[in-house]
Amino acid sequence: MSRYTMPLTEHLHLQFGYDRPLHNVFAQLWKNDGEIIETLGLYTFIVTVGELMPALDAMLAPHPDAALSEEDRNSIRDQLIADGADPGDTDVAPSGV
Repeated sequence: MSRYTMPLTEHLHLQFGYDRPLHNVFAQLWKNDGEIIETLGLYTFIVTVGELMPALDAMLAPHPDAALSEEDRNSIRDQLIADGADPGDTDVAPSGV
């Protein structure tokens, strides 16, 4: 399992990754104190990066100060695909392709 953490604001962090044995991508939004606010893909499988990205946008919608930049979105997508995740129907090819 690969996990990566990205700070979004002073108080909110995004953890995302790819679970190779399950072929599942996931993301969690959590606070500095460790409280998990929301989880995507850990309890209900999200198989492709193309499925995760819109769900990620919906998860972050109530937190406008934690919105992802296009660069952040590309970085998340590229890292998950580089780890072996199925790209699915992503709107942009991985960077450098």
